[in-house]
This record gives sequence, structure tokens and C-alpha cells, in this order.
Amino acid sequence: MTEHDKIVMNRAQLLGEAKALALALSEAYEQRKPEPVYAAGRDAYAALLLAVADYQEAGYASEYDAFIARKLARILTGAGLAEAQWVSQQYLLDLEREAFLDLVMQEKTQARILHMLQTNKPLRN
Repeated sequence: MTEHDKIVMNRAQLLGEAKALALALSEAYEQRKPEPVYAAGRDAYAALLLAVADYQEAGYASEYDAFIARKLARILTGAGLAEAQWVSQQYLLDLEREAFLDLVMQEKTQARILHMLQTNKPLRN
């Protein structure tokens, strides 16, 4: 605990005190301007693809693990940008959304999600 933490002894007043604190904090809140994000570009994408292939060949990643990893590599490197550069957060969010929507439609992704929810363990399909 810090000196700024508040202790509410009466449990019935806890929610009201929390709401009052949240409202007080929200008055001073200013959303930060989105900062650009570094996208590593085509050379980094090629390097990541080689690493994914090595992991798959060594048996550390299944074919579908590699499929997902290639999607992630595409996002992290800016989807084929010719060279490394700064991009907007929205650009990467759009790439992420595109990959997510594609993956969620895949039968193997759905099987992984269902298996995790049922067993609390990952499925390696």
C-alpha cells in the first residue's frame, strides 16, 4: 500500500467511494496522442519466416502453429513493407483485425479455442 491508497472500513460504502474516486480521476484524464510503431519490414519478415520453418522442421511447431506464426510475422513487420519504417497504430490494428478474422474462421482455430475452454490446456493440431 502507498500513502495515496484509501481504506474504506464500511463495506457498504466501498462501491460509492470507488465510484467517487473514479469520477475524480476521470476529470483530469487526457487521452495520449497515438504514437507511431516501428514495423520491421520485408527483411525481418523473411527472417521470421525462416525461424518459423526451422521450428516446424525441428518439431517444435505444428503445421498450424507455423500458419499462425506467419500471420503474426506479417503483422509485426508491417505486411510486406519494402523497408523498416514507422507506421500508425491504426495500421497495425487493421492488420491484426484482418488476421484475427481470417483465423477465427479456420476450423483448427475453432477447435483450439473449444479445447482450451473445455480442458484449460492448449491443443496442438
